[in-house]
Amino acid sequence: ENVARVVADNDPAGDEDEETDEIRNDRANLRINKEIVNRPATVNQGDTLTYRLTIQNNGGAEAENVVITDFLDSDAVYVDNSCNGSLTNLPAGATCAHDNGVITWSGFNLPANDQTRTLTYQVTVADNASGRLDNDVTIVADNDPTGDEDDESIPVVSDDVTLQIDKEADRLEANPGDIVTYTLRYRNLGTAPATNATIRDILDTNVDFVSCNQINGTDCQVSNGIITWSGLTIDPSTT
Repeated sequence: ENVARVVADNDPAGDEDEETDEIRNDRANLRINKEIVNRPATVNQGDTLTYRLTIQNNGGAEAENVVITDFLDSDAVYVDNSCNGSLTNLPAGATCAHDNGVITWSGFNLPANDQTRTLTYQVTVADNASGRLDNDVTIVADNDPTGDEDDESIPVVSDDVTLQIDKEADRLEANPGDIVTYTLRYRNLGTAPATNATIRDILDTNVDFVSCNQINGTDCQVSNGIITWSGLTIDPSTT
């Protein structure tokens, strides 16, 4: 019920009018929520995640021919048949299927003023995943075509290894017989350790090798004018 009134200083009684509308609850009203079960702050490549969809028809009419469509991130690999386990939470006749990164539940109605229902499925984070996993889901019915939607996003910690090396001499010019000290500065700019790494320094034919330092307890090997450190582990942010 809405009431409108108009008054003025020289017409303090003014006038008013009202409008009363009946509130109808004879429509389907679908709702959906998407979340990761035991959601961590970040995920790693190769992790398996369980997604949970919570659905409900809280309208006053049965939702007819309900369709739930879940669009997986390209870095989320669906675990075969994992959407089937929760089909018992839906009315008889419901099915789920996965095709090319899209999971679809269909073949059922949801009663009016229905209980909350839960669906689950699993994905594995791709080995080359990076950035974020972004997944979107929608729910619609013949008599609720706009339905509802939700999404879930989580950062991926990628096993990235990016090595960088710089070489610097202790002088700009050298005379025959001078000893020149070279300093190698190496670093891992990635997010994962570089394992079994090798550093090779190819000497100029005009220099004779004198000595080299260990790297993390690893001695250098010199052969045919090439200095080599091998079997190294270079952690992220190490310089």
